[in-house]
Amino acid sequence: MKRLTWKGLVLGAVLAVASSGFAASGNLSLTTDTNVNGTALKAGNYKVSWDGNGPAVDVKIMSGKKVLATVPARLVTLPNASPYDSAVVNSVGTGRTLTEIRFGGKTTALAIGQESAGMQESSK
Repeated sequence: MKRLTWKGLVLGAVLAVASSGFAASGNLSLTTDTNVNGTALKAGNYKVSWDGNGPAVDVKIMSGKKVLATVPARLVTLPNASPYDSAVVNSVGTGRTLTEIRFGGKTTALAIGQESAGMQESSK
């Protein structure tokens, strides 16, 4: 009886972890001031985290432990692993807007904002 209870507890824990989604994080380096879904970020280094296994996720951009922006994003698969961490920025006029975050050695990227996420989804 005790053995059966133990197996039930282990199975319950595995299911709870599996259903909670996937949490991930990475780094973002901006070389110039950049707009992220309406939030202006200064040039600098930031931490990026998101929960879920996609495709739609909410991304938190942080400086230290302070959340500076929370933006909608879509997990997209790249044809090849990105050689290094990089930010894809759309420059229109004098403004710069973050549209994608790529992570070194990974084939998964984050398409930032609803417009970017929609373009990525329609190109599949």
